[in-house]
Amino acid sequence: GHETELVLLPTRAAKRVAVVGAGPAGLAAAVELAGRGHAVELFESDATIGGQFKLAARIPGKEEFVETLRYYTRMLEVRGVTVHLGRRADLDDLTGGGSGPRAEEGRAFDEVVLATGVEPRIPTIPGIEHPSVLRYDEVVNGAPVGDTVAVLGAGGIGFDVSEFLLHDVHESLEHWMQRWGVTDPALERGGLTTKVQAPPRRQVYLLQRKHSAHGKGLAKTTGWVHRQTLKDSGVEFVGGVTYDRIDDDGLHVTVRRDEKDETGEALLLRVDTIVVCTGQESVRDLVEPLEAAGVTTHVIGGADVAAELDAKRAIKQATELAARI
Repeated sequence: GHETELVLLPTRAAKRVAVVGAGPAGLAAAVELAGRGHAVELFESDATIGGQFKLAARIPGKEEFVETLRYYTRMLEVRGVTVHLGRRADLDDLTGGGSGPRAEEGRAFDEVVLATGVEPRIPTIPGIEHPSVLRYDEVVNGAPVGDTVAVLGAGGIGFDVSEFLLHDVHESLEHWMQRWGVTDPALERGGLTTKVQAPPRRQVYLLQRKHSAHGKGLAKTTGWVHRQTLKDSGVEFVGGVTYDRIDDDGLHVTVRRDEKDETGEALLLRVDTIVVCTGQESVRDLVEPLEAAGVTTHVIGGADVAAELDAKRAIKQATELAARI
């Protein structure tokens, strides 16, 4: 609905633009900038495109995200973007020095778009280096996880990881209908019947520091689905938590009933694995060096705002930037 405001016309002054990071923001920026006629090079340290969006596509119910990545893979080819996979861009790459792509020409890029995304925030907890502790990205990428798990952080990522640990990402339609009590309306009035719950693959504890309800910040139209899924799978919600330490016995916490509870109750969760989902931090290590070198630099996506990652917001921000350059 922004057709008269967001206009991507052919550029009158083609520039050489480097885009660093191939998550949703970087992909949208590269494709739209190239579509306007700029010469674009996209740098991605991983071997494939996608960033955090690629992780999200592995969560049950979000499999269709793969289609977005398929679209961008094709559009990078159509728009003629030069893609450097498995290459972490450094200052030399972006300013034209060293062995960068413009070194032989002795020229820098005219502008740089930093879409370097985020990295997991690691909380300060005694014993956080214990081998039972994993980051959320390690878990989603296939790191071995035990039968009992404590998930630290009940934001969107905490809920996603909990679902990932409980259900198969390739759930069949039949299993989904059984799990939600959905059937053929010809068989039952309204197409509803009794839920049939399969035993969860793991025992999961979902913990948060806040005393508010778990999942309060989730989207209004889908949050109830995620909360109900975890409840049906026997996930234990624990709020008002202070993380005391991690050792061979498990996770030691203090649970306070409300803000007025000054002492709380000590609790030991004897879990096999502890998954850290306590937020993200923007990756911005190239910002200051580029600005110091006098390079026009734009920061978008998770590198701009790490809180509550939103692919739609990142794509919109990138597209609006592409319209301005």
